[in-house]
Amino acid sequence: MALGRPILATAVGAIPEMLEDGCGQVVPPGCPRP
Repeated sequence: MALGRPILATAVGAIPEMLEDGCGQVVPPGCPRP
């Protein structure tokens, strides 16, 4: 996030809350494709 790069992460734990709006995409765990 500090480098301004997009992030792809799974929606587990507190990860969705840590991502700022517009900096990445959150996908459900076990999702084969975003």
